[in-house]
Amino acid sequence: MIQYIGIKYEDLAYTTRYGFASVGSNNGHNGTTARTMYRDPDVVADFSWRSLHTSTAVGKKLTNFFYNRPHSKSYYIGCSLGGRQGINAADMFPEDFNGIIAGSPALDFNNLQSWRASFFPITGSNTSSDFIHKATWSNLIHKEILNQCDGLDGVTDGIIDDPTLCHFRPETLLCTQRNPTDCLLAEQVAIVRKIFSPLNGENGNLIYAAMQPGSEVKAVDQLYAGVPFSYSNVRYPHPQRLYNVRKLFTKSAHNP
Repeated sequence: MIQYIGIKYEDLAYTTRYGFASVGSNNGHNGTTARTMYRDPDVVADFSWRSLHTSTAVGKKLTNFFYNRPHSKSYYIGCSLGGRQGINAADMFPEDFNGIIAGSPALDFNNLQSWRASFFPITGSNTSSDFIHKATWSNLIHKEILNQCDGLDGVTDGIIDDPTLCHFRPETLLCTQRNPTDCLLAEQVAIVRKIFSPLNGENGNLIYAAMQPGSEVKAVDQLYAGVPFSYSNVRYPHPQRLYNVRKLFTKSAHNP
């Protein structure tokens, strides 16, 4: 039997095609909104861990009942939030699964979301004068990152083997009298440097590690797009309010 979080019917079709009895769950609530979680610890518990454990237990019973024999192995697969839940399941209910595939697990969930929200204040709006557009990221900055870091592993193949070894210096792209085009303004150099720096709190403590050089190929379409990160752009009955570092610590203390 294979268990999924979030009812992804295409994945259920894939696993049943190979002979698995598969179960999916939406964590007990409509995943397009978190309104049902407000002041309802039961819904939060369902979302965090209980739905996965409960649907796994029910799925096993239904599978055994339908086939009139017990299952032999049980596996889990999930990505991002589902990856986090897979790791949490291994910790809380180690007997639930014989194997777990936890892809890109969204661990340290509160700080991860705050880190993702932090890029909009750095990049500014996509209408601002010093905003770095996608073409500049792709055709100028990414190429210079590869120029500085591609060969660190001894092979120049368009792949940064270990991004932690890449200490990108964006000042090499600073516009000068000799190079007034295909370059970055001083304000843009500061933006790039901050993007590739860790997110720290007001007292200097680490909130989340730095973005890895090379990730800009994909990140430019979301995190560097000059619009607020969707999770941080919370709608109230009144005007929108954006997440900030001060709110992060208040919320983390309330819900660690």
